[in-house]
Amino acid sequence: MACNSNRSYRENKENETSNPSRLYKKNKKDNFYEKGVSAFKEGDFENAEIYFTKAIAEDPDVFLIYEFRCSVREKLKKSELAYQDALKMIELEGTSAKGYIRANRALRQLNQHAKAQEILHNGKQKVTRNGPLYQRTFVGRSYDFIQLLPNEIVHEILQKLPLKSLCKATLVSKNWRNFINSSSLLWSHLDFTSNQICNRITDQILLNFAKRANRHLRSLICCESINLSDASLKILANYRCTHIENFEITVNKKITSSRFTMFFKSMGLHLTNINLLGTMASTQTVKIILETCSDLKALNISYCPKISEDPFNPQIVNSKVSNLQEIYLQECPAVSNSTLDYLLLLFPKLVKLDLRDNPKLTTEIFDGLGNFSELESAQLKLLKNEYNIMRPFDESFPYFVNSCSRIRYFQFSFFTSMTDSSIQSLTQAWYDLETLDLQGNIQLSDQTLRHISENCEKLRVLIIGQCPRLTDEGVNFIGNSPSGLRGSLEIFDISHNPNITNTSLTSIADNLTNLRELYISNCPMITGSGVAYLVRARVDKLRYLAVEGSPNIASDAISYARRILETRGGKLSHVRNEKGKKLFV
Repeated sequence: MACNSNRSYRENKENETSNPSRLYKKNKKDNFYEKGVSAFKEGDFENAEIYFTKAIAEDPDVFLIYEFRCSVREKLKKSELAYQDALKMIELEGTSAKGYIRANRALRQLNQHAKAQEILHNGKQKVTRNGPLYQRTFVGRSYDFIQLLPNEIVHEILQKLPLKSLCKATLVSKNWRNFINSSSLLWSHLDFTSNQICNRITDQILLNFAKRANRHLRSLICCESINLSDASLKILANYRCTHIENFEITVNKKITSSRFTMFFKSMGLHLTNINLLGTMASTQTVKIILETCSDLKALNISYCPKISEDPFNPQIVNSKVSNLQEIYLQECPAVSNSTLDYLLLLFPKLVKLDLRDNPKLTTEIFDGLGNFSELESAQLKLLKNEYNIMRPFDESFPYFVNSCSRIRYFQFSFFTSMTDSSIQSLTQAWYDLETLDLQGNIQLSDQTLRHISENCEKLRVLIIGQCPRLTDEGVNFIGNSPSGLRGSLEIFDISHNPNITNTSLTSIADNLTNLRELYISNCPMITGSGVAYLVRARVDKLRYLAVEGSPNIASDAISYARRILETRGGKLSHVRNEKGKKLFV
């Protein structure tokens, strides 16, 4: 019997090779199929459909080709044609789940949901372990979903994994490793932040990932990547990563400004977000970015001392960026009031603006800020020097408040001229305020918290630490707010305020029902009983409590509060000072 089987196999091979016409058609079919797969991987679905159709014309009984063409037609929204391919798959392999799954998807795209459920029900009855395709798939009782499910469904599943988990998935089996590493689409978003190893990312590591992603790389995030050098940007260019949309390399002194400039000049066409915080980016770098990256939406060049205000001068730079919505210029020494005038000319529809810690800015900046009518987020911190107060604050600030009515996020910290009346006008004008950071404004009193409690019903984050005039009365205003503030506030920072006592904690515990984070560090009047009461009352929502530098909170109260918070996944942060040393408990 074995001899007959071998003879039959040998005869079939001889017939195949002795029939030039059949061999020619087979080679032609394989050629069209390979071209179709290549076009599919490149995202060229129109040509992929053409090649798969030609392959089917050469051999109309190949299940795999129909599967690929069905997938392509789904991508092209040709649902009726995709459904016809799925029916052909069912005809060829009636015991395979793939045909029924694809038919179900095509019918759902056609809004024929009842029929889609019916065909799925039929598939459940007909898919058996005795089917030839099922047995080929599960050789040795292997239940590998990468082999069972269509490729695009496997891609959809694996694309939801963060980078660290995707790397671990390659260790499952050789089949998984080959599939994942060969699929460049799975490596299109390289976010090393979640791995907490950014400071260990090297040029060689980036090379390994760039090989996998190739031209499909869309996002590269390497925060605090101190070991990357000029070679890293050369690697991206060599592997044709020309379609990057999100580019973030921060806190890096090894990549030179000239290399940044060359990179953006040749590869910046599709960039929408650039973050170069704390790098060697220069004036020329920013100039090239504005002249090349026409789709740019967000730019962060904070802590880049080599950048002047020249790149923002329309008379010097021919900017192609017209829809910039976010720009971050924290601690850029060259930024001045005139820089804001340039920004207004180039980007009148700015939504987010960060101008903190720039020594040349004065109170006149509020006149310029008032002209950004679309502004929703403003972060300011005027450094203390004799040039800050060029115009009385009470004259310039109201214009800004009344002109920018869409503000949702406002940070204006450590400014001695901010008063309760300023906050009153602010809260009455900005109805949609969600985050308010007033840290270090020493003139603010309990009346500020009263104005906030009466007007800011959507406020989610309130930071008002280091305001020594605040007392328990002000916190009670927040707790007894007549607006919706009691249910909306999630983060509350009243740290470094010497007059805050357990009375404030009681008010917070009894009234702020949605509070998730509370900062009460360096409040010497707070004791362990107040902390214990707060934790017991708000254990269902509270996830973070900071009590550093509070000498009157006993260690047993700290242990008790930590134990309760940790049972719900929360955390307590506490530093105790003993004999000049900081001990983390």
